[in-house]
Amino acid sequence: MSEHTIQLNDGRNLGYGTYGDTSGKPVLYFHGTPGCRFDAELFHTLAMNNHIHLISVERPGYGLSDEKCSYTYMDWVKDVRELMKELKMEKVDIIGVSGGAPYALSCAEQLCSKIGRVAIVCGLVPFDSEEARKSIAKEDQMLMDAAQNTPEQVAPVIENIHNNPHRMVEEATSSFTDFDKKIITNEVLEKFPRIIKEATRSSEGMISDYKLFGQPWNINFKDINVPVYFWNGDLDQSISVKVASSFADRFRKVKFNLIEGAGHFGTAVVGPERAILLLANEK
Repeated sequence: MSEHTIQLNDGRNLGYGTYGDTSGKPVLYFHGTPGCRFDAELFHTLAMNNHIHLISVERPGYGLSDEKCSYTYMDWVKDVRELMKELKMEKVDIIGVSGGAPYALSCAEQLCSKIGRVAIVCGLVPFDSEEARKSIAKEDQMLMDAAQNTPEQVAPVIENIHNNPHRMVEEATSSFTDFDKKIITNEVLEKFPRIIKEATRSSEGMISDYKLFGQPWNINFKDINVPVYFWNGDLDQSISVKVASSFADRFRKVKFNLIEGAGHFGTAVVGPERAILLLANEK
């Protein structure tokens, strides 16, 4: 990995890591919640072998990226536009994983002429229906409510995650399906604490994410005129495959891919691999 920061027009630093073939096709990678530039390290060799330049961008409050008060999806679009200009990228594809999904879709709507295709992997859905809200894990529901109403109560929770990243990994493994256990080897699992610790060096990244997740996204999905590809696991306990499939129906150009037997974490590993192969080989 090569890691970098750029200074944005408002003076903030935006952090990112690059993987794969730096002379290859550019693909922006938007991490989950929590996540950071290290997430895409898992896919470095695959990206290199398929001539993909994978740029893992950190949202405000994560990793090397400075915090920003009252951050919105449209602010993220502006940040991405500045990053693309800095890196002299005329057009990119995007992979949005889990909590990175709304950020990927906001770029697809607002930067349509600069976006080729979008891959959504175990992606979050808008909570604009009772069914969608009930479909997510109770812990995520609680964090969304707290971030909206009492964010000061969320910060100590995130600080505890930062101080005990191995505990979060242990809790995650308890929900692994048989598929996940085969895919997520000890070698892969050992990378997670480092990712979590870097992602939570500030609590503001997660708080900002959860605030936005629980609010209207204000994205016109029918206005997205680029192909959108979904990958979801049928045993995902964090993102209901039924709700995800229904959400996919809102898009004009869409393909929904089911990963049988996969939970949330198994999909988060296998989905980006399949997305990279698709983005590398499709014109």
